[in-house]
Amino acid sequence: MTATAQQRFLAIDILRATTMFFMIFVNDTWTLTDIPHWIEHVAADADGMGFADVIFPLFLFIVGLSLPYAIDSKRAKGEKAASILWHIASRTFALLSMGFFLVNQENYSPNAYLHKSWWTSLLILAFFLIWRVYPKGNKAVIWYKLIGVSLLIALVFLYENIDGQRGLTAMGIHWWGILGLIGWGYFTAALVYFLAKGRLLPILLAIALLLAINIGTHLHIMQAFAGIQPYFWFAGDGAMGLFCLFGVLSTLLYRELQEKVSARYVSFLALASLLLIAGFATRPLWGISKIQSTPSWVLICSGIAVCMFALAIAIAKSKAALKWHAAIRPAGSSTLTCYLVPYVFYALMGAAYTQLPAILTTGLVGIAKSLLFAYLIIQITAALEKKSWKLKI
Repeated sequence: MTATAQQRFLAIDILRATTMFFMIFVNDTWTLTDIPHWIEHVAADADGMGFADVIFPLFLFIVGLSLPYAIDSKRAKGEKAASILWHIASRTFALLSMGFFLVNQENYSPNAYLHKSWWTSLLILAFFLIWRVYPKGNKAVIWYKLIGVSLLIALVFLYENIDGQRGLTAMGIHWWGILGLIGWGYFTAALVYFLAKGRLLPILLAIALLLAINIGTHLHIMQAFAGIQPYFWFAGDGAMGLFCLFGVLSTLLYRELQEKVSARYVSFLALASLLLIAGFATRPLWGISKIQSTPSWVLICSGIAVCMFALAIAIAKSKAALKWHAAIRPAGSSTLTCYLVPYVFYALMGAAYTQLPAILTTGLVGIAKSLLFAYLIIQITAALEKKSWKLKI
């Protein structure tokens, strides 16, 4: 592997691990009080965004950054189209399934027969049994997976929502959850890249189409796309796929200009500037809103993500970046595990009916607590990784 290739992969790894660290942090801010508003998510009806509103788009962008390498690697190994499509479909199904269950966990009844904390903990255990990366040669893998599926089915029967309804009929797609949205974004971008075979023009056309769908949604003119929308139902309002495809586009730019450092950074700067200017220029039309997935939010966050990728490439050789990455590396190598571990922590805290003292959840002390929490979650993930308890889909 060339030094340039190593720098590129390290840049993506650093960016992914850092983003995951801050995702855990912002997901923990719900436990805090009296913290600066700019850290938190902005309300659905407000025009603006906070630090937390940038993290999820950045993660989707990174999904897109990695896509070309993953698909091209499979093609280089001689995998057939059907095999690659099966991988895309199975990965999407796994993310949607986990997203579906985690969303319904939010509506779990406090009066259910099985306490919510234990239901959630068993749910995460089922995920691990089904999608764990088992050591090679483990002959009991199929049995572990069957136990995981059986546990998942049992949890469906034990489920009770806040309205007192039970079983599968009590569960619903209220929204897809973070993992589900990642799944749809991944599926959209992966399908586009697979069909485009890495060609720039089809990818740009796909970006234009998704942006048109997103704009049409917020201008309430989707009837103009009534003829084609049924064929792109998985794209939703276009936002999730756009973040991923802007990541794909950035990787293509990097590949094209990887030996031309100055031209590469000029291209990234031009793309980021175009996205940021377009985002702020169109803000009066629909405002900036993560909850509503407005075009301005999509464009501004994509512009920020391009800047962050360029910055990650620039600092990938620095000793400080390498030390930072070494400290949080599992957040990038076991990302899904790292995302799910906090669910178990919160569930166990709920089962023990334990609450931290107010002094640890207020103001600057609270922020420090959440940053430390994110770091500790990553270290727990590292320990699980060493024991081969790692999720991969």
